[in-house]
Amino acid sequence: MRILDWLREMVSGDPERLPARSFIPLLTDGGEERGAILVHSDETRDLLVREFTLQPTADVAPHGGSISSYFADQLGATAGLVNTAIQSRQLLQVVGSPQVLTGLKNGSLTVMRSAGQMTGTVVSNATQKIAGQLRFAPANIAGIVGPLAIWQILNAVAGVTHLQRINAKLEALQRGIERLTIRLQAKTYGQLISAVAILEELSKQCAITGTFSPDMTVKLALAERDIRSALAEQRLLVQRFDDISKQILQEAKGKQGAFRCNQLLKEESSEFLMDAKLLTAASRASVLASEAWIRHDLEHNPRHVSMRLRDLESEMDTINNTVSPLGILQELQKHAVDCLSEMNWFSRNIFNRQLNKDIQSRMLQQNNEPEETPIKAVTPSVVIWKDQNNQTKSVVIDVAVEE
Repeated sequence: MRILDWLREMVSGDPERLPARSFIPLLTDGGEERGAILVHSDETRDLLVREFTLQPTADVAPHGGSISSYFADQLGATAGLVNTAIQSRQLLQVVGSPQVLTGLKNGSLTVMRSAGQMTGTVVSNATQKIAGQLRFAPANIAGIVGPLAIWQILNAVAGVTHLQRINAKLEALQRGIERLTIRLQAKTYGQLISAVAILEELSKQCAITGTFSPDMTVKLALAERDIRSALAEQRLLVQRFDDISKQILQEAKGKQGAFRCNQLLKEESSEFLMDAKLLTAASRASVLASEAWIRHDLEHNPRHVSMRLRDLESEMDTINNTVSPLGILQELQKHAVDCLSEMNWFSRNIFNRQLNKDIQSRMLQQNNEPEETPIKAVTPSVVIWKDQNNQTKSVVIDVAVEE
């Protein structure tokens, strides 16, 4: 966007509006540039809002990455200029990533949808014409210090997005598994489904009433209890499998190693994948519950917000350090193949033919699986705007820096 275009828009519109297609650095309390606030043009805003409202996808559905209006309230309270821009119906995009800020400065920023339909430009579905290049120039405005809540929620959104990708990979693996333990895990599944439904109801209720009532607090506490219970149970189960796997990988060699790896994969891999999937779902639900408590505390117990944010940060660290289920299974299979190669020909092909057959067939099955399409590294951002009913809306959209 050129200076002349800025002036035209400023003259034709509200003088208090931020310059369109510009960005403002977002600073930490220490003055470090860690993100940016992007200001979209009206034309781009209309196209993006139309995408969000008429063609909802997983990234903009409730609890698939959505943030309630309190995110905008926190940001607006920090900078009056930002609040004025939101009130004047400008669409802002908040990104908490120094890499993206670098991309903004060198002109390599790309905005994209998870479905891959937006890459670098906004295209009108009706005309298929490029409506606007998503390139942003620096605004002649000093950087804005983002409140701690903004950084924590951006981190939480990024964590939830990461967990969604893990869950998608687990889902793909489970399609080929015949023996599922859904009956054994039905109670845990039911608890999580019920808890997430309560979180969705609370989110809608809070959006309508604008407050966290006492009965909403009770519902949130009950939902969190079920989520924490499921989370603790699944962590124990996943950790148990991980401990057994590490013991085999470290101690068992040759025939014993091949046998123990094969036995563990045959007997418990399906249950482990189910446990890992439930752990991922419970982790996602736990982050969402933590965000709901932050909304509650911002209204009723502001002094506790800092402690809540520290707990959320610790929780995100725990989630990020959780055992990688796909990596464990791959390590076990690789160890089984290596142990098989340590056995002599007669032991491998005569005396232990079935063991050899099991391991080789599993390896062949893995090789025949379609390769995953590499996912470009993205960072979630929060898009904020006011709709026609003067309600503040916010959803998550991915941003990426072009190579």
